[in-house]
Amino acid sequence: MVRWLLACRADKARWTAIQRTRTQIVGGQQQEYRALDILDEIQGADIPRPSASVDAVLRSAAQRQGAAYARQHELDHRVLAPMPAWHRHVPARVRILRTPAALIAEGRDLSHCVGGYTHAVEAGHSIIIALSSRSGRDRSTIELDARDLSVRQHYAAHNRQPSRRHAAYLGALLNRINRAQSRQSRRAA
Repeated sequence: MVRWLLACRADKARWTAIQRTRTQIVGGQQQEYRALDILDEIQGADIPRPSASVDAVLRSAAQRQGAAYARQHELDHRVLAPMPAWHRHVPARVRILRTPAALIAEGRDLSHCVGGYTHAVEAGHSIIIALSSRSGRDRSTIELDARDLSVRQHYAAHNRQPSRRHAAYLGALLNRINRAQSRQSRRAA
């Protein structure tokens, strides 16, 4: 670790990279950090050689930590949030993910980061929906803002754009949910 840091200090481009402020989305929340601020999260195994780039080392550390988090929570089936009132209006191919285990399984199956959204779901910031085609081959994951059901993110496997069919289906699903909520509000009034 010390050798790598000294090598970075001697290389102007890498030293600039180590001081640069980065932005990432963690559990639905935007966070800013500098590599210098998280040096304690980097281990020797994350640095294959002293000439390794800052981005490669940070990526390795994030992957290692993500794998450890997944192992720790993949059997955690506690419910993080209540089922939304509109859940009765969604078909079976739409699953609302409310446990750490379900989030981690979805992230692992689709190779994206939704497994780290446990806190966002538990805090009531996000509702995570898994959508699959009838055959189950076409899948995507949606993060909705829990307050207004706006779409924060919608990705297929490997953070690719979802199919047109899934994008259209999500629009129709949200219209269905909004109509159901409007009817429910009128009845309550």
